[in-house]
Amino acid sequence: VYFVEFSPDGQLLLSSGFDLTIRLWDVASGQMIKIIDAHDGWVFAARFSPDGQCFASTGMDGAIKLWDTETGELITALQSQQSATWVLGFHHDGSQLVIGGDDGTLQLWEPSTGQLLKTLRGHQATVWTADFSPDGSIIATGSDDQTVKLWDTGTGELLRTLDLHQGRVNSLSFTADGQMLATGSADQTIRLWTVATGECLRSLMVSRPYETMNITDVQGLTESQKESLKALGAVED
Repeated sequence: VYFVEFSPDGQLLLSSGFDLTIRLWDVASGQMIKIIDAHDGWVFAARFSPDGQCFASTGMDGAIKLWDTETGELITALQSQQSATWVLGFHHDGSQLVIGGDDGTLQLWEPSTGQLLKTLRGHQATVWTADFSPDGSIIATGSDDQTVKLWDTGTGELLRTLDLHQGRVNSLSFTADGQMLATGSADQTIRLWTVATGECLRSLMVSRPYETMNITDVQGLTESQKESLKALGAVED
C-alpha cells in the first residue's frame, strides 16, 4: 500500500499501491467496497475531490484518471506525457488538479473538462510532493533537486524557491491559515517556513542513534558499514 486517504465525510478510505489497483473501504465496518483495476503500473496517489463525489489517481503509467466514487466507473482519463507521475492534489474548490512527476514539471488540469491549463517548469528533477494552499492561491512543490518552490496558481508564476534542504524533499504541509509551510526531506530535517517571505523559521531534526560517535580508529569495519554508521550520525576524521 503506497497511499491512503479518507473521504471528506470520513466514511470511506481510499488505498492504492503496487498491485495496480485502487480500493475503497467502508471505515465503520472495515469492509472493502470496491476494487478497481486502475492503472498499467504502480498507483502512487489517489485523492478525493473536495466534495467526495469523485477521486483522482495517478501512477507509473503517467496517466491521470478520474473515477465516480459511488459507482467506481471511470469518468475520464488524461495523459500527462510524463513517464511516471508521483503526486496529485485538488484545489480546495475542486476546479483544478495539480500533478507532478519524473520530468520535474507540474501540470494544472481542469477536471471538469479534461483541459490542461498550465505547465509549470522550474524543478530540475522528479517532483515528489505538491499541494495547494488552503485558499488555493499558491501551489507548493518539493523535488529531488532539494528545493521547495512556491507558485502563483492563477498565473503559474514562480514566486520563490526555498533551497536550504540538503536532500530530496519528500513531503510538505500548509498550516490551516496558509501562513506557514512545513517541509520534510531526505536530509532528515523538517523545516518551517513563512510563506509570504520564504524565511526559514526553524529546522527540526531527531537525534540519530550514533550521533557524534567517532569511528576513525575502529577496526574491522567495511566501507559499506562505515557509510551506514555515518548516515546514523557517526563521524570519521
